[in-house]
Amino acid sequence: MQRLYKHEWDKFKESYRLPFLIGMVLTMVFGVVAYYMLLSNPDVVDAYMAAIQQQMERIDLSEEDFGTFTAAWGIMSNNIRVALLTVVLGIVPILIVPYFIPVSTILSISVLSAYYQNVGDNLGELLLKGILPHGITELIAIFLAAAIGFHFSLITFKKLFTEERKSIHWFRAVKECFLSFVLVVFPLLVLSGLIEGYITPAIMGM
Repeated sequence: MQRLYKHEWDKFKESYRLPFLIGMVLTMVFGVVAYYMLLSNPDVVDAYMAAIQQQMERIDLSEEDFGTFTAAWGIMSNNIRVALLTVVLGIVPILIVPYFIPVSTILSISVLSAYYQNVGDNLGELLLKGILPHGITELIAIFLAAAIGFHFSLITFKKLFTEERKSIHWFRAVKECFLSFVLVVFPLLVLSGLIEGYITPAIMGM
């Protein structure tokens, strides 16, 4: 097991680190810009909040579920599906496609932040108690999934369109991408789901 994770760390430094860091920084900047734009557009915020509420209904979660296994499982399984889709999108040889989901995630945080600010609630409390506890591991997992998807997309692009195609072992690269998902992204999302399902509601007094 130690050897597997040593290999994953080397793989991160070689293939994932740059798209992970660049994607995270650019997406965070987008989130901040979106937040300030949303502050002056409350109708847009309300529309996005309605969409977020519909998403919660789709994964069959209500406020009463938080603090229970139902919430932890619902959040966990939804996040794992989303992160897996982020990696799978790497099959499309367009490098920005895997970043659609991280951008959507950050936009949701921007919407929630703008909503809390507009209604006069304590935004700092939301960020520190409602998002930060599970958000650290969850965002790391989502951005890592995007970086893996980016690498997958790059390999696919090279295999299809460059003269390097003969030297690229595409199926081996796909196997390595999904191994990275299973060994790193999946455990981070399980941890995030447990924190969001149990710990975050307790901190927020739900």
